[in-house]
Amino acid sequence: LDALPPPAANPAIAKLILEYGLDDAPSLAARVAEVQNDYKVDDDDFRAYRCEIYELYLLGMCQNPIAKTSELKELSSLKRVLDLDNLDLGTAHAAAAAELYRQIGLYTPEEELDDEGHPDRMKIDKCLFLSERAFRSADETDEAFNFEMGRVAKAFKLTTAAASERIGEVAEPFYRRALGSTRAKLMSGKVNRDMLMRARESLGIGESLKNDLHSECYAEEVKAQLTESGFQEGSVDRLRTLQDILELSDDDAAYERSVECTPMFQQTLGAALETVVEQPETAADAWVSVERKQQDLCLSKDGMMPLLDSLVVQTLGKPLEESTNFLNVGNKKQVITTLEQALKIKDAVFNLLQQGQIADLASRYLDPTSASSANGFATPTDRQRLYNTLLAEYLAQGDNNLTPENLETMSGVAQYLGLSEYEVSEASRAVCGPLVETALKAAALEITGDDFTETLAENLKIRTDKLIGDLGVSEDLVKEYGKNVFRDAMKVMALKCPNGIPSEDQKKQLTSLADLLTLSSDDVAPFYVQTFGKVYKKSVLESMGSTGIIQPEYRDALDKLRGRLGIPEGEEKALFLSAAGDRMRPMVQLLANEMERTMLTKEQLSQKRGMDMGQDVFKGGASAQGTSLGIYQQDTLTSDTLVLIDFYKENNLIVTDDETNSTTYPLTAISLSALEPEMAEALYRQFVVSGFATQDTEKQTRIENDTPTYGGILGLNPEHQDAIRKSIAGLIYENYIKNALTTKPALDQQDMMFLANIQMKLDVSSEKSEEMMLETQKKILFDDANALFDRGVTGEGARAYREKCAGLGMELLSDVNLPRDRVESLFKVEVGEGIASGAITLDDTSLLQEIQESVGLDVEDAEKALLDLVSGVCQNVLDKVNRELMRGREENCVEEVRRMLTFLKLTGGDVEKLLLPEGEVNKKILMIYQNSEGSDEEGAELLTNVLELESE
Repeated sequence: LDALPPPAANPAIAKLILEYGLDDAPSLAARVAEVQNDYKVDDDDFRAYRCEIYELYLLGMCQNPIAKTSELKELSSLKRVLDLDNLDLGTAHAAAAAELYRQIGLYTPEEELDDEGHPDRMKIDKCLFLSERAFRSADETDEAFNFEMGRVAKAFKLTTAAASERIGEVAEPFYRRALGSTRAKLMSGKVNRDMLMRARESLGIGESLKNDLHSECYAEEVKAQLTESGFQEGSVDRLRTLQDILELSDDDAAYERSVECTPMFQQTLGAALETVVEQPETAADAWVSVERKQQDLCLSKDGMMPLLDSLVVQTLGKPLEESTNFLNVGNKKQVITTLEQALKIKDAVFNLLQQGQIADLASRYLDPTSASSANGFATPTDRQRLYNTLLAEYLAQGDNNLTPENLETMSGVAQYLGLSEYEVSEASRAVCGPLVETALKAAALEITGDDFTETLAENLKIRTDKLIGDLGVSEDLVKEYGKNVFRDAMKVMALKCPNGIPSEDQKKQLTSLADLLTLSSDDVAPFYVQTFGKVYKKSVLESMGSTGIIQPEYRDALDKLRGRLGIPEGEEKALFLSAAGDRMRPMVQLLANEMERTMLTKEQLSQKRGMDMGQDVFKGGASAQGTSLGIYQQDTLTSDTLVLIDFYKENNLIVTDDETNSTTYPLTAISLSALEPEMAEALYRQFVVSGFATQDTEKQTRIENDTPTYGGILGLNPEHQDAIRKSIAGLIYENYIKNALTTKPALDQQDMMFLANIQMKLDVSSEKSEEMMLETQKKILFDDANALFDRGVTGEGARAYREKCAGLGMELLSDVNLPRDRVESLFKVEVGEGIASGAITLDDTSLLQEIQESVGLDVEDAEKALLDLVSGVCQNVLDKVNRELMRGREENCVEEVRRMLTFLKLTGGDVEKLLLPEGEVNKKILMIYQNSEGSDEEGAELLTNVLELESE
C-alpha cells in the first residue's frame, strides 16, 4: 500500500487503513467514503480504486505462505471498510490470484509447485483458501460461488476439484489444532459442540472430513487413557464427554475403543483359551479373567463378541488346517491324532464360552454355510476326505468293527467338520458300504441255494446284523443295499422256475431272504410284480377268451395264482388293468377305423393311413348316408360300441366311490393312445345320435343308459360329454326346424313334441332348449334373407319373408339382426309395389302402417325410407322421360309421369334434391301432363314444384 503513487485517492485510502487499522470497520469505512469527495473522484473510478486496494492487500497477505485464521477476519473487515459488493470481491480475488501466479512464475518452475512443502505452492494454496472463505462468507448462491472459485482456480491453472482438495489441506491443520485444544480443555467446561461448529464454518470443514477428524481425535484420546491394565480412573467420564462434544454415535465410539483395545483383550482371551485347553477344569476362572478385562477396557458385550468370535474361529480352525496338510501328504496317522486333539480343543473352548452364557456354539462356529465359520479353514471336499480317512482307519484298527469310543469320536468329528447327515451317510456308504454289500450278497447266495434250511437263515441274519451294528451303517443304507440284493436274487430264482411259477420251497427261501435283509412286504412287492407279473398278466389274457370277458369261475383261479406268484394282494390290479388295456386297445381302434371308413372317401383314407385302400365301395355317396336329421348313423358301429361297453362293465373296470358315489375309469381310449381326442368326440357323438335314430325301443333304452359309461370309457369327462350332447341338440334342432319351415310358416304342435323328445333324450334343460330353438330360427331367417337378396328382392318376396318372420314372432332388426339398410330395402320394395298397385294411397295407408310396424322401423325411420323411395322413383322417371323426349317419343312419357305423380301425392310433393333435366325439358314434361287425359290441377301443381318451374 505504501508503494501507491501520489497524489491520488489510492494512497489516501491506504494511509487511512495503515493509520487506523481494521478493528473499527464502521468508522474507517466512513473516512474512506470521504476520500471520494476530497479528491472529487467519480463513482466508477472510486470503485476501481477500492478494488485495487483490496487486491493489493490480499496479494501482500499471500506473500507469507503460512495461513492464519485471523487473516479471514482481516479480509472480512477490509471488504466492509472498502464497501465492496460480491462482484467486486470476485474481481479482486481473481486479479490477485492472476498476479500472484505471474510473480511466482518469474522465479519458480511449474514442476516445483508439485511439492506440497514448497513456499510458493503454499502461497497458492493460501490464496485459494482465503478466496473460498471470502466467497462463502459473502452468502453467494452455489452458481455464483462456483463461478468465482472457477476464476481463481483457472488463474492457477487448476480444476475446481483440484482446488477444492488443496483448500481442504489448508483448512485441516487449523481444525486439528482446534480438536487438540478441545482435548486439552476437555474437563474444564470451556469447550462445547458450538465452538467446534463455528470453527468448521469458519474454516469450511465438510461433513465427511469432520467425521474422519472427530473419529481420529477420539481414537487418540482412547490411546492416551489406556494403560497396561486398562483405562485410568476417570477415563470413562472423560471419553463420554469427548464423545458428546464430537457428536459421535455410540456405535462409532465403541468401534474406536474396540480397535484400540483389541490387542489387549485378545492377549487376555488367548491366554485364557490356552489355559483351558491344557486344564479344562479352569474354565470358570479363565472366564472371570476375560470378563474382568472386558470391564477394564469398557467393552460392551456387543463390542466384545466380534473380538471373541475371531479368536475362537482361529483357535478351532488351526487344527483343521493342520490335519488337512497331513492328509495331503498321506500321513493318516497324524490326521487321526490331530482330529482327536481338535475335539479336545473344541470341547475346552465351548466349555469356556458356556461360562459366559453364550448359546448355540456349534451353529455359531461350526456352521459350514457361514462365511465366518471355523470350517472355512478347509474346503468341503477336504472335510469329507478327513472324515472318510478317520472312519477307514478306525475300521482298519478294529478289524472292521467300530467301538463305542470310535462312534462317539466320529460323531464329534462330524459336528466339528460341519458335515450333514447326508454327508455322513455318504461316508458310510463309501467306506462301510462295500463291506456290508459283500456280506449281504454272500448271505443271499446261501439262502437261495439248494442247501437251504431255516437254521441257516437264522445264523446268517445274526452274522449280518452284527456286522451292520459294528460298522454303524444307517438303516436307510442297509435297506438300499438289501433291495438291490433281493432284486438280483429274484432274477436268479425266476430262472429256476420253468413254468414261471415258484414252488412253495422257493417262496419260503425268498421270504427268509427278505427277513434277513429287513425288507417289508411293501419293500419287496415291486420285485415280485416285476419278476412274476408277466405270468399273471398272461393268465388274465387267456382267461378273457374270445369275448374278452372273464367268467366268474376264472376269477378264483386267478386269485390263487396271485398267491402262488407271491404278488401281494392289491398289487395285481395294475397287472389286470394292463392286460385289459392290451385287450381293449384293438377294440377301440376297430371302432375308430370303422368311423373313418364311413366318414372318409377312399382317397382320404389312403392319404390318412399311408396305404392304398382298394376299391371304394361307398363311392357315389353311399359313404355318407344320413338320417332324416342330417347326422350319420350305422348299426354295425353301434353294435361294436355296445360290445366294448359290455367288456368294460363285465370285467368290473369301473371304479365307484361308495362315499361320494362317483365313478372313475382307470382305462380310457385316450389314455391308451388308441385314438385322438377328436375321434373320441366323433365316436361319442355318433353313439348318442344312434340312440334316437334307431327304431328298436330296447336298443334305444340301452344306448341311453350306457351313454355316460361310453363317454367315460372314451376318456371324456361329464362336462365334455354335456357339451357334445348340446352341440348335437343344436345340429338336430337346426336341421329339423329348417326342414319343417320349408313346408309351413311356423312350427306346429307335432314339431314341438318331437323337439321336446330330443330335449329329454339329450338331457337338455328347458331354458337351453328354448334358447337353441330361438337361435336356430334366427339363423334360418337370417339365411333366408341372404337368399332373398341374392335372388333379387320383389314385393311378393318381401311380403312373404315379412309374414314368415311375424309368424315366428321375430323382429327383423332386434331378433334376426338384419342390417338396417336391408330392412329399409325390404320396406321400400314392398311399399313401392303397394303404391304402384294402388293398395297404398293417400286416403288408405293401412298397408303402409302394417309394413312399417312389421319390419320394426319407427315412424321417423319409415318416413325417411318412404321419402328416399319416392325420390328414387321420381329420379328414375325423370331420367327415362328425358331419354324418351330426346328420341321424340312423347306418347311413352305419359304413363311414366302419371306413375311419378302417384308416388308424389303420397308425400305431398316432398322429395329429396333431384337431378333435373336441362333446358326446356321440364316445361315440356309439365305440358305433356296437362295435355294428357285425366290431368288435374293438383298434379300440375305437384309437377311445377318438383320441376322447380314458376307458376303461371
